[in-house]
Amino acid sequence: YPKWLDPGSPSISVGAATARRLARDHGPGTVVWRYDPVLLAEGMEGRWHLENFRALASMMEGATDECVTSFIDFYAKFSRSLPMVMEANGAPMAHPGREELLRLLESMAAVAGEHGMKLAACCEKEDVRGAVAPARCVDRGRMERVAGVDLSAIKSRPTRRLCGCHASVDIGGYDSCPAGCAYCYANRSQKKAAINARGVMAANPGLWPIT
Repeated sequence: YPKWLDPGSPSISVGAATARRLARDHGPGTVVWRYDPVLLAEGMEGRWHLENFRALASMMEGATDECVTSFIDFYAKFSRSLPMVMEANGAPMAHPGREELLRLLESMAAVAGEHGMKLAACCEKEDVRGAVAPARCVDRGRMERVAGVDLSAIKSRPTRRLCGCHASVDIGGYDSCPAGCAYCYANRSQKKAAINARGVMAANPGLWPIT
């Protein structure tokens, strides 16, 4: 996404290099790539997303076997502010129909397959047909394969409708990410988040970005 929408994320090259290093050091299946939220707007139509996804999938080939995606959900924290940001930057939001969304998912799934990965949809209300699997963002089976331990005691614990996740403990916190994404549901105030992040990062080295 453009910097006015997603100002604080690492560069694509840094992200891909980090993913490859994690896969090399900890084995195949360690990394799950997320391409979300998919936000459709003027200049960011389905064709734009597909070409963007194709370029990123090429960079991620060999570093992951799964990409998780979803269309944007309008949380209360940004349901008013995000459309204003989009309008101010000449990219008013689009509201495509179900068939257009399904075609985009199917095209993305085909691209993912070309690069050795499957596409999975996180809590996606659309009938995503056979090409796209329901996602488990916290996946007991994947963790068992990566760690080589029996986690059968961990039960399914969805966090919302259509969620396929197993039980987990969230190590994050609201109003604590300094990235500044305009579509973030976890920050009510970017200023407050930046202040909180300094304290959180200092106290929890395990949350520092991987470099």
